Amino acid sequence: MNKKRMFRRIYQKIKKYPTVFIMGHKDLDLDAIGSALGIYYFVKSCGKDAYIIVNDENHEAGVEKMLATAKDVAFTTSKLISPSLYARSLLFVVDTNKKSLLQDCEIVSFFPETIIFDHHARGEDTIVSENSLILNESSSASEIVTEFFYYFGKTIPPTYASFLLAGITLDTNEFSMKTSSKTHYAAYHLIESGADVSFVNNLLKQDLEEYILRQKVITDTEILQRTIAFAKGSNRIIYRREELAMIADTLLEFNHIETSYVIGKLSDNIVGISARSIGNVDVGEILSILGGGGDRHDAACRIEGKSIKEVETELKKVLGEIE
Repeated sequence: MNKKRMFRRIYQKIKKYPTVFIMGHKDLDLDAIGSALGIYYFVKSCGKDAYIIVNDENHEAGVEKMLATAKDVAFTTSKLISPSLYARSLLFVVDTNKKSLLQDCEIVSFFPETIIFDHHARGEDTIVSENSLILNESSSASEIVTEFFYYFGKTIPPTYASFLLAGITLDTNEFSMKTSSKTHYAAYHLIESGADVSFVNNLLKQDLEEYILRQKVITDTEILQRTIAFAKGSNRIIYRREELAMIADTLLEFNHIETSYVIGKLSDNIVGISARSIGNVDVGEILSILGGGGDRHDAACRIEGKSIKEVETELKKVLGEIE
């Protein structure tokens, strides 16, 4: 089914249900929460009840600022949802299509129908739904949501336009990666709608301590095969998934680097890998060998029960660095 037909189908689904619950992935970033807020306003503009499910207890600084700005939005946790609501509600998933990555993966089966807006590649864990719009060529979920708005000619208030612009800006690394003419048009549309660029820049401001930690990882980067940047974090530090992704993004900014891989502990028992590519190498395909996934430009992996050194060895074997 083509995109425009799917837009119309999804619009009809929203009109069918009295209540819509919206959910993104764990460890919310600006694209996940920005696109969720965009859909929230769209649903409310259709005269329906809407709630955004946020189970995360801790948030990165930009997400915290966005949540504080969205004071009038109805946020909830999955534990607070009355069981009687599920059967007459629609679930709208944004910025992921993997069940295991959701804020709450258990409740998906409780809803009669699920809609997905995402830009990441499908995988074995992809939620089965006839209402999936998974567009790998899009920069972000926020770009898809923006296009959804202007397809139906719906006005986006300045605050929500700012939320969506922040999601696009984050996932394109400030329009330096995975950016097409449609991405620029979406950004133009949002700015025309009153998006506040200064507010977006404020959301993207970095924490100094976290920045210093990331710089330490970058300092010890290895260059493999002349075009691969390979970095790993300290065994003594727990990193957020977003921090590994930001390091991988930064490494692509250097001359001759075409792909980057960053390894770090996400918890005491989980090691994460974040990978980025300018497009010459499909990093999603590479990390799928280790149980992860993604697309040509952006991929990630979580490995339980192994040390950073063990994960480093496995990844270097996949890259052909060691036998």
